[in-house]
Amino acid sequence: HLTHAPKHHVLSKSRMILSAMREVSLPVASGIVIIITVFLPLLTLEGLEGKLFSPVAITIIFALASSLALSLTIIPVIASFLLKDQHEEDPWLVRKLSAGYSYALLHAMRHSKKMMVGAGLLLLLTVFVYTLIGKTFMPVMDEGDIIIGVEKLPSISLQQSVATDMFIQKSILAKIPDVKSIYSRVGSDELGLDPMGLNQTDNFLVLKPKEEWQAKSKEALIDDLRKVMSQIPGLDYSFT
Repeated sequence: HLTHAPKHHVLSKSRMILSAMREVSLPVASGIVIIITVFLPLLTLEGLEGKLFSPVAITIIFALASSLALSLTIIPVIASFLLKDQHEEDPWLVRKLSAGYSYALLHAMRHSKKMMVGAGLLLLLTVFVYTLIGKTFMPVMDEGDIIIGVEKLPSISLQQSVATDMFIQKSILAKIPDVKSIYSRVGSDELGLDPMGLNQTDNFLVLKPKEEWQAKSKEALIDDLRKVMSQIPGLDYSFT
């Protein structure tokens, strides 16, 4: 408004800034609301996905909402102090881009049928490419070996916890020939970076070379381990 206003405009600078803000407020607010809506489903994620992406979504939503509030309140006030009340022209780069956009828009409007056909072909291409893309949200990371996380009763003593871990190791080594060795860690590590109680144990299973396995796959091996662990009462366990 200030750029393209006549040299002898009637409205004051504050009035023109207010008019410009009213003109752009609806499209700007609509665009930001659409972007915020895109990130809202991330807040419904649970488990590891929720812990990873929920903070990102919250940060983006608050940043966009704050920027919208500032652009409609504080920025116009600052502009009333900083902008000069005089007639100016657009920079040369803006003029070049505007001319190119006007030409492209006019060309597209003159060939509307071709544009619709091209958009439809691009949509079909997108659908085809979608069928070729992997759709696992959190891909499984296979580092070779297996870790069994075990949680016992909170009131268990250190001696009982160690004895239970020894029993778990003996049961696995006796029934699962594909496991070469096992070493366990009860409680937190020396640095305290992974806080765990005495009732919590990480069992690290070192596997034999894959060509020596009797199990058909890693999934089948984990199923066999799950059967062994299910026979030991009073435990909650997980595999990683």
